[in-house]
Amino acid sequence: GVSDEEAAQKAIELLSDTTTVNIVTADAKTTASSDEIIISQINQFFCYLALGFLSLGVGHTIIANNDEKVGKRIDASPVSRRRISMANTAGLITSGVVIWLIFMVFNLIFGLSTKTFTEHWWVILINSFLTMLVCCAITSLITSFNINSNTLSMLTNIVSLSMSFLCGVF
Repeated sequence: GVSDEEAAQKAIELLSDTTTVNIVTADAKTTASSDEIIISQINQFFCYLALGFLSLGVGHTIIANNDEKVGKRIDASPVSRRRISMANTAGLITSGVVIWLIFMVFNLIFGLSTKTFTEHWWVILINSFLTMLVCCAITSLITSFNINSNTLSMLTNIVSLSMSFLCGVF
């Protein structure tokens, strides 16, 4: 509701106020060692990689067992469906534990000289183990549907990348 000259004058008046800005820094800069960065990266990407390994590795086997022709052959055997499901779950969890142990070895190799690992090793241990169990559960959920191998790859990428984005890895 004002003329161009008045608007320009008001903008000049508002911009003429000065503001002081101070930056407070510590005297000594602390930088992370390369091993600290490696430990951080290993633990950030563990969920993404574990879900990928479990879903694409073990998931293809579970999907092959769920195939109609293979399923009929399995049904003809004296093994119950419950035992087959338990065997698939045990294989999935065993594979998850192996992947978890491999990551723990990497954590141990690179983390012995880091402050993060030496002070919080038990948190890393528990967090990564629970993450592995959740990845096993998600893999079991994805493979419980009647899907083929291409769909499994697509679903694994969608779920793992979206979880990584939501959790702040990227």
